[in-house]
Amino acid sequence: MLFMITPLFSIVSARTSGELVLKILGGVIGTLGAVSALVIWPGMLLFWFREDRSPPVDKAVWLVLFFVTAWFGSAVYFFRVYSKQVGRSS
Repeated sequence: MLFMITPLFSIVSARTSGELVLKILGGVIGTLGAVSALVIWPGMLLFWFREDRSPPVDKAVWLVLFFVTAWFGSAVYFFRVYSKQVGRSS
């Protein structure tokens, strides 16, 4: 979706062969996104369960977000909690 707001999208879509390029690019991005979602969700849930040192109230909020938003909540958790805790321990 973000690619659609870039100037490159209008250039590629204006060409007759651009439709094929966009379909291929969309397929690759969609496939990578699906695989990434399947990895990040259980990975962040496992980190939450085993390693997260946040207060219990924060952990409860994150758990609800994991199940309500699935991969999106896990991606936010990665940047807000996981990266800070792992960066601190290194």
